[in-house]
Formats: sequence, structure tokens, C-alpha cells
Amino acid sequence: MTVPRQRPKTVEAAFWLSVVSAVIVFVTLGVVLSALHVVNSLIDASHESVAAGGWSEVIGNALGGSVLLSVVVSVLGGVLVLTVVSLMRMGRNWARVVVTVLNVAGLGWLVTSGRGFDLGSPSAFGLMTIGVSVASLVLLYVPASNRYFASRRI
Repeated sequence: MTVPRQRPKTVEAAFWLSVVSAVIVFVTLGVVLSALHVVNSLIDASHESVAAGGWSEVIGNALGGSVLLSVVVSVLGGVLVLTVVSLMRMGRNWARVVVTVLNVAGLGWLVTSGRGFDLGSPSAFGLMTIGVSVASLVLLYVPASNRYFASRRI
């Protein structure tokens, strides 16, 4: 019987940084949903002042549907991400690869999206997400982490 290798601190830190990244995404979602709620409230208030009448109701319904879709997709995505990072923490190399791909894709979207990160004036959430993602990626591929994942291969 082989003694399982102890999880290195680098993998443990990468796990917690990934959890922090997921929390940042949920906080950002809350900010976005709050903004949509404000917009929806303004549309409701404008019902009386809009001469055409029907357009504000259509826009309000569309916003309500987008909020619901955002919540469902974010919750399902959050559960999926937390599951994958938990498997990565247990030494599954394929999960480390998935976490890497998700981090790189997220960084790419964040840097190239006008909504997420403006290179001229970065948001606090954007800077935190970039810092956490880069730190997590580095920790997943330092020599101690590489040895841990190599010892767990099936």
C-alpha cells in the first residue's frame, strides 16, 4: 500500500484563490443585478410618462428575463467551477487543465471586453480578478504542484 502524497501548500493556495475568484464573480453578478434592478425601476416609473405605452413593458420584461437567465447561468457555472477546483485540489490533473483553461479564457475576456476591464481605468473587481487568476495559474504550475499532480496520475 502506498502512502498518499501530502497536498503541497501551492495547490492549497491555488484552490483558495480559485474560490476567491468565484466569490468575486458572484459579487460582480450582484452589482450587475442591482444595476438592472435600478434600470427596471426607472422603466416602471416611466410607464406613465411614455406616450407610446407598450415599449417600456417590453423592455421591462426583457430585463426581467435577462436577470433570471444571469442568475441561473451564474449559479450553475459557480457550482461547476467549485466542483472542478475541488477535484483539482484532490490531485486530478485534468481538473488542473480545466481550471487553467477557464482562468486563461476569463483573463482573455476580461482584458478584451469593454464591459469588464478598461485598460485606461481598470475597475477594482477587474484588477482583483486578474491578480487572483494570475496567482492561481502560477501556483498550479510551480515544481511542487507539478510533482503532486504527477504523483496522482492514474
